[in-house]
Amino acid sequence: MAETTDILCDPDTGEVLSKDGDFVCSDVTYQHQGDLLYGQEGEYKQFPTTGVGLFQMLNDEDKTEMARKIRAQFTRDGMRVDAITTGPELRIRAQYR
Repeated sequence: MAETTDILCDPDTGEVLSKDGDFVCSDVTYQHQGDLLYGQEGEYKQFPTTGVGLFQMLNDEDKTEMARKIRAQFTRDGMRVDAITTGPELRIRAQYR
């Protein structure tokens, strides 16, 4: 399992985290997964096809399209997707290679 290190953001506010006047850097796998899940296609100007748009898919009865899109987006970002469960709770097991 590879660790992807980058600048951390506060999960509640989205603000860049700092400590003692410097950026906080750590493993950002979950942060990147959240960005991909919540982002809409067209939201990232440099990569207009990036984003799952999870909130728009939550009320769909057939969750296979959501799982397919998650797998495709995570794989394209360099992650190995081991499992996606779309039952009452969405669970994703994926890590960067």
